[in-house]
Amino acid sequence: MSGRSAKVTQSWWLGLMFIDILTGCQRPTAKDAVRQALVDTVGINVVDCGRSAIDDSRFAQRDCVFDSHRDRKPFIVLFEVAGKEGELYEEGLAGDSSGGVYTLEIASGDNFRKGGHLAPRACPTPPKLEVVGNGVVSCSWK
Repeated sequence: MSGRSAKVTQSWWLGLMFIDILTGCQRPTAKDAVRQALVDTVGINVVDCGRSAIDDSRFAQRDCVFDSHRDRKPFIVLFEVAGKEGELYEEGLAGDSSGGVYTLEIASGDNFRKGGHLAPRACPTPPKLEVVGNGVVSCSWK
């Protein structure tokens, strides 16, 4: 590498570090971690059925999940749900092209990076999807 090219590269990295310092280098949120764990499980070429907050209508996400699963198209979806103590959770569901479905739930306040790895849990085979009382699509464990 020439001296000029090394200086340009060094300047670029210093500029990037300066931007990181100014913006505070935000840590990933629980929803980011759940989304990434699901994508890592089923692949990057997925139908993204979106994310619904706790007060959102969930019809679009529900239809997307059922259509994608029926057509054997890989998908991911995230739902924000309230826990028993009022804590918010991110609940994710993902499907692969062979019909497998995986679920993952994490409390938004959890230190989800503390020495652990998020591992989606495979739903029973063959997976049976259901809509639970709060409009969230989930695996039936019955």
